[in-house]
Amino acid sequence: MQTALSHHFSKLLVLLIVGLFVFNSIAIAQSRPQKGETPKSGGKKNQRPVPKTEAELKAEEERRKLEEEEKNAVVDDEVLKIKTNIVNVDAVVYN
Repeated sequence: MQTALSHHFSKLLVLLIVGLFVFNSIAIAQSRPQKGETPKSGGKKNQRPVPKTEAELKAEEERRKLEEEEKNAVVDDEVLKIKTNIVNVDAVVYN
């Protein structure tokens, strides 16, 4: 009687352990991945554009003018030769 009870108890224990492993693997397989924390900003996601200041408008206009001048620039292939007379002056100043 003692051996039959211990044999029955050991079968039940093995079945319980196997059941726990199976249930645990099913529970892990069905769990969802964690989402990252979203930053908590005070403003809207898509904010309206800020109007440009006068200084920014002037700088943009200057840049446009420069780009237009560079596009319309004439390439000058003429070689200029300049002759100079180099003079070295050594001076000593006494106080």
